Amino acid sequence: MEKRMTKNGSNRRKSRIRAQAKSAGTTYRRAAKALDGQRDESELLAQRAARMNLDELAEIREVFVNAMWEADLPEMVQAILYVLSGRLNTGRLIDPNGVRCSRSELAALTGLSAEAANLGLHLAEARGWVTEFHDNEARLTIPGEDASLWEHFLKKERDPVQDVETYERVHDQIREQIEQSLADRASLRAALMSRATTSSTVA
Repeated sequence: MEKRMTKNGSNRRKSRIRAQAKSAGTTYRRAAKALDGQRDESELLAQRAARMNLDELAEIREVFVNAMWEADLPEMVQAILYVLSGRLNTGRLIDPNGVRCSRSELAALTGLSAEAANLGLHLAEARGWVTEFHDNEARLTIPGEDASLWEHFLKKERDPVQDVETYERVHDQIREQIEQSLADRASLRAALMSRATTSSTVA
């Protein structure tokens, strides 16, 4: 009976692979590899969900959504981030803030066009709410959330400047560039005021 079940299971798998290969217009081997990849990903997500405390995950999402709501973000970006927050802890790395979602899925789940979803995602990345997507994976972040932590560590760092001469030269360059920029602005302002005065005199 056990052998028969194993054989039947093998036959069912082969039938699924052949059907997928035919549907996708690909080879049997590639379809088998894709099917195994889907199974591995499903198992990974199931294991990840089991390891993560659901209450803790819900709290992380609540904090993120509340911060997103209070921020000055376009409605389309809010929709994108809200949908992504429902995918917390689905990335391949052990990180509750990791999300996995294809761009086509994101468009479908938000009701946006593919282009609008893509542009909204880029805007969310630029604003610091999500890291850049790689292989349909990214990480949700709250802008400035960890700033105070890293400022604390930076202030406590012993002997942070290893090359005083280079460090001071960099700051001299910063001051020079700012001074030049201010001087250029003042010259432009004076030129505009002079032109305006000349024009009014002629009139």
